[in-house]
Amino acid sequence: MEKKILIATYSWSGHTKRLADQIAKLLPGADQYQIAVPAGTYDLTDMYATSDRAKNQLATGELPPLANPIPELDQYNLILVGSPVWSGQPAVPVKQFLNQLTNFAGYLAPFYTDAGVANTLPEDAGAASGLINTIHQIGSSVGLALIVGVTGGMTHGVASYRQSLLMSTICAAIALVIIVFVVIPGEQRKNQLKLKH
Repeated sequence: MEKKILIATYSWSGHTKRLADQIAKLLPGADQYQIAVPAGTYDLTDMYATSDRAKNQLATGELPPLANPIPELDQYNLILVGSPVWSGQPAVPVKQFLNQLTNFAGYLAPFYTDAGVANTLPEDAGAASGLINTIHQIGSSVGLALIVGVTGGMTHGVASYRQSLLMSTICAAIALVIIVFVVIPGEQRKNQLKLKH
């Protein structure tokens, strides 16, 4: 029997589901599984209340049960797992799904969406999500390279740690200045233009 692909997705707001549907169009014959939790587990109108509830679930280890039965996994050799990003990590329901895969012998590959793609057109959501993920990875790599490059030649352990922390603080301060003086005013101008039209 030929092995298949499963696209398993949790979508809080619908963005991740739309991305999963686009992936499914590119992979004819792939099955889709909707990772879901019982109704009322999360407030679907308040992202911050959902985040607080999810953090509490992670802290206590009390993850919500899955509402849909998981298909027989031995028919798949690849599972693509889609999730929104909650507080820098996969959504709690996705963690619960992954906990159920202990005997899965195939491959897993993740795809994510985050609030940074909330206002993109549905047909552009995949490209926007990929761009954001790439920027995060490149930014982390460049930041680490800068810190290592500056402190790599130092021979004194404490001094190099101090220098590394100083470089990290400077990078964080630069990022904060960019956010406060470029990103936020740009968003405010964009919102004002929307109100005028």
